[in-house]
Amino acid sequence: MKRTTSILIALLLACCAWAQFGALPVVQVQRWTPLSVSGCVFWLDPSDASLLTLNGTNIVDIVDKSGTGNWGQTNASVRPFYDGTLINGLKVIRTAAPGEFIFSSTLSTVSDVFIVTRTTKHTSLGGVWGWQGHDIGIRLKSSGFWQDANNKDFAFGGSLRINGVQTNGYPTASAYLITARSATPKTSFQSGLGFYMPAYSGRYYVGLIGEVIGYSGPVSDGDRAKIESYLMTKWGISWTP
Repeated sequence: MKRTTSILIALLLACCAWAQFGALPVVQVQRWTPLSVSGCVFWLDPSDASLLTLNGTNIVDIVDKSGTGNWGQTNASVRPFYDGTLINGLKVIRTAAPGEFIFSSTLSTVSDVFIVTRTTKHTSLGGVWGWQGHDIGIRLKSSGFWQDANNKDFAFGGSLRINGVQTNGYPTASAYLITARSATPKTSFQSGLGFYMPAYSGRYYVGLIGEVIGYSGPVSDGDRAKIESYLMTKWGISWTP
């Protein structure tokens, strides 16, 4: 009897609230995205085909989800491919010889960079991302390893992580996540994705590129973990033990 009375009282109170305010209060839960972390200066997501402008299977332009400006390539002969190649069922950018790339339309300050990729062929000092037209970026060292010990390397004096663990070694047969931090933020930086240093003809990147996210300042350890978890879960990448 007491339980029935309690239920009736609760229903009566709810009805009173409805009568007074017209509706019961609704709690809005905001979905986490990379923009939830302050300082996002670029966010490329090729899994969303609506963001890309194509000429056949070549990328002309991709919308930057950070809102800072699009990335593209005016030279038709070096436009990367968007041909249905997948990582974990999601469409990616594909680059190959002799070196395709896109670059940002704006300059930014960059400290932390997150890149989902799969390296399909080793090329000496092949760069996946860097300062467009300049000799600084994230570059291959040897098969299975990224370069991080030279002042031309973006992560030199900072840190380089693969699949959430500090190391420069990467899996050669699967997709993985690069997390790179510069020792000091790079200013007035025009980002290039793929063959960012055309003056060195052999330094092109051969592989698949998924999501790419950059921040202007060092993100906190907690935010870095959230970004890594988001990307690795979405792209089907296993945490390194």
